[in-house]
Amino acid sequence: MQKAFFLFDGYKIHYSTIGIGDKYLLAFHGYGQDSSLFQAFEDSLGKHYTIISFDLFHHGNSQYPLALEADTPLEPELMKHMLEQLLDKLGIDTFGLMGYSMGGRICLYLAPMFGKRVTELYLFAGDGMKRSYGYMFVTYTAVGKALFRLMVKTGGIMSAALKFGRRIGLMNGKAAAFFITQVNSKAKREKLYNSWQAYQLFKPDLDIVAGIINSGQVKLHLFCGKYDKVLPPHTILRFVKKLKGIRPVMLESGHDLVNAKTSAYLQDYLREEGW
Repeated sequence: MQKAFFLFDGYKIHYSTIGIGDKYLLAFHGYGQDSSLFQAFEDSLGKHYTIISFDLFHHGNSQYPLALEADTPLEPELMKHMLEQLLDKLGIDTFGLMGYSMGGRICLYLAPMFGKRVTELYLFAGDGMKRSYGYMFVTYTAVGKALFRLMVKTGGIMSAALKFGRRIGLMNGKAAAFFITQVNSKAKREKLYNSWQAYQLFKPDLDIVAGIINSGQVKLHLFCGKYDKVLPPHTILRFVKKLKGIRPVMLESGHDLVNAKTSAYLQDYLREEGW
């Protein structure tokens, strides 16, 4: 795995290059991770693809311009221009997109933006296929943002809200426990707030995405964890119903899908795909 930085208009983008394949995948990790996540797939996808894996902003070593407020939403068009300049620098024409969890939502939004340059879409426990009204409330409304900022300052309120949601059945126990571990310090709460605000504009149009998949322009590889409590399999049904003849691969796993076990499965999967 090789690491590098790319500078664009004051933005500092850190990325890792994984694999030796002659095809390319631009990869986006989930919340709380960094670009090294997809090193887990080096022995499988890395034999066929060169994976360009990015640190999302507020993760790893990617940074906003110093003059920009940390919670400033990232404009999708700006991100497209960043990636286009890097692709030109690396001499990459066509490519696939790969996303895990939060990174899946970014991939779903970016896929139509690049037109026929995008040939494949790998989604692992991908977010963005079902509306999350709680997320929408705290990122898109003034009241929700204000409450979120208050919770950042007073962590006890956020933990209490999560525990209350678990108790009355709004959240299952494992999902609530996961989020509680992400808000048990002010630094973590700031990171969660800034990350959600940064990518709030990445709201994929599932009809458009389904259209480019059904037309054959983009090949979809869709993977879910059968026991996923953070993004349960039913959260993708709205999207899957729009697809023609495509069904998700259901893995014997929870939310953690980017690991050695999945990589071993992918080797068989790729053989079945004709690699």
